[in-house]
Amino acid sequence: MLKGDLSKEEVVGLVGESAIEAIERENCEPTGRVGYNGKSRNDQLCEWSASISCKDNNDIERTLTAYYYTTNEEDEIINETGDGGSIDWEIEGYELD
Repeated sequence: MLKGDLSKEEVVGLVGESAIEAIERENCEPTGRVGYNGKSRNDQLCEWSASISCKDNNDIERTLTAYYYTTNEEDEIINETGDGGSIDWEIEGYELD
């Protein structure tokens, strides 16, 4: 099951546009979650995430996490080039803790 069941619009309503802008600038890293480790573990996708601290509309400190998923083909490109810059990174969804 893919993580990140909040949409961009929902997150903007909860923590504002500046949090979206901030998390989109963050580097993401593989999560290592079972079932989402890519070809090395015979999985179809690799899960990546990035997190930031932000305040919600009630001024409460929260953690916003964005989730990305790459295919095995995209992972091969990253491995060959040593860089994910040629991948079209799209956020699959967000979580707010």
